[in-house]
Amino acid sequence: MRLVLPAVLLLSACAARQKPKAWHEVKGGADAKASRQTAQGTLVGFVEPQGTMAWLGVPYAQPPVGALRWKAPRPPASWQGAREATRYGPLCPQLNGMLAGGVTDADVAGSEDCLTLNVVTPPFTPDQAAQEKRPVMVWIHGGGNTIGTSNVYGLMRNLALRHGVVVVSVNYRLGVLGWFHHPALVDPSASPEDNSGNFGTLDLIEGLKWVSANIAAFGGDPSNVTVFGESAGGFNVFSLLASPLARGLFHRAISQSGMPGSIELSAAKGFVDDVGPAKGVEGSSGEVLIAQLLADGKARDRAQAKERLASMSAAELATFLRSRTSEQLLLPFKAGAPGFGMYRAPALLRDGHVLPSGTVLEALAERPPVPVLLGTNRDEFKLFMLGNPKYVTRFIGLFVRDQAVYDRDAKYVSDLWRAVGSDAPAKALKQAGSPAFAYRFDWDEEPAYLFANLEKLLGAAHGLEIGFVFDDEAGEFDPFRVNSKENEAGRIALARAMSSYWVQFARTGNPGRGVDGTLPEWSDFGDGQVMLLDSAAGGGLRLQQGVVTVDELEQRLWSEPTMDEKTRCEAARQMFGTFVNTGAAMTPERMARIDARCPVP
Repeated sequence: MRLVLPAVLLLSACAARQKPKAWHEVKGGADAKASRQTAQGTLVGFVEPQGTMAWLGVPYAQPPVGALRWKAPRPPASWQGAREATRYGPLCPQLNGMLAGGVTDADVAGSEDCLTLNVVTPPFTPDQAAQEKRPVMVWIHGGGNTIGTSNVYGLMRNLALRHGVVVVSVNYRLGVLGWFHHPALVDPSASPEDNSGNFGTLDLIEGLKWVSANIAAFGGDPSNVTVFGESAGGFNVFSLLASPLARGLFHRAISQSGMPGSIELSAAKGFVDDVGPAKGVEGSSGEVLIAQLLADGKARDRAQAKERLASMSAAELATFLRSRTSEQLLLPFKAGAPGFGMYRAPALLRDGHVLPSGTVLEALAERPPVPVLLGTNRDEFKLFMLGNPKYVTRFIGLFVRDQAVYDRDAKYVSDLWRAVGSDAPAKALKQAGSPAFAYRFDWDEEPAYLFANLEKLLGAAHGLEIGFVFDDEAGEFDPFRVNSKENEAGRIALARAMSSYWVQFARTGNPGRGVDGTLPEWSDFGDGQVMLLDSAAGGGLRLQQGVVTVDELEQRLWSEPTMDEKTRCEAARQMFGTFVNTGAAMTPERMARIDARCPVP
């Protein structure tokens, strides 16, 4: 019997890291059959045992180091001769933890020289690759935009092998190195991109530029590119839909458990104890500077740090920030980060150039039409409840204290996730003329172990759909240990169906009846058509009509019969505060209603 440890269960599927098997990358295994000519030079990859061809660690931009830290990515340099692409590039800097894969024992993993991507294709010869025009799917990993890497998604080969598409995965700058805005770093002579603070977003755009310029050499069609991502990757998909700089670089988009979120520049740079519009958020550039002064012994407490910052010139502040190593910048976040390394820092900044100055949701209603497939998991929030002693006890195992309360509270936040991340943007996209196809992932047939009943703990939790999307029949990607002999047949059938829908959408902009035309018809969102994705034992693939709205959820909460008024108030602040930066959940009007009904002591 496999034991499921609490630490394993607390893994975020946003970017879950399992140690890659040896054949995911090779040393000295470059194969002439995998030689391709790119704009920068000759690139030589290798042939995987399954027959797919892979190119790993391909630079799509110059290393963002030295003077290029906190700058927009620059196009990659060319090289002479043949460059081997048989090993993954470094992780982008992040707090070390289970999601960093144990690549080092240090507190911080990765290197700032991390702007690489990976390409997997069907087994094409160079001549075939030059003649093919296959759909391209570009995967954006999750991890709260502070952790994670594309390097753990070797299972993307399944889409290339079984469905004939070209698949790309991208590493991009994370956390305070990926999204960081401070007035001292603003250069009036620099480009709006350099001054935007949205460096992680610009990395993804630069990766798409590389795809546009080079993917034809790998058999991909640069005029048929789909971006898809999960969790933070889904947030980033929405940001690409909203960014005017990304237009024309992709033609379809898939958001899995993402949301149309962004944050004001004032919040990204202010102090958390400021008041009014200048109030900052955790991880803001102002808070980073305070933490750096304290860590460096240049201030004895917060008050003195703020005084010191007020006395420093912009040039001194910029020099100080650029002098800090990535380890020094990230270590202060360790105390407040869970064991898997995710920390709070602003991302997706409303700079008015890379991203709109208004909300992403507003931008979706105004952008040129692009087909979008989007959805959430039925029990999204259960993953994030596992470490909460209010709900779970850890005596000799992991057990739910009160299943009814656990399910009730999970449903409220998970339904809100759907309202904000799926139904509201689907409606906005439809208003803009974009075809929108919505889903809810319902599979929950996990095994029950002696020390944990995963069906009750996880259900259809956040991140569980990833293996199904990538048709992971072999169980390669199973961070939660949910695969078993008992659920194998239904799990594999659902994985085949979901990957077929995803690939058909990438091919045509409509999931339809899947690649081979045998699946139930997936209709456009229309008046609220949502495809429920489940195995036959759970009801199968079927359409359900109905829209979940934030206002309806608020009304439902205030009349919830199983809660007293104190519990309702706690739930309201948790629910709507969780998604405060989406522009749809915690509006000023809603905050005023909650404050009036639930005054803070």
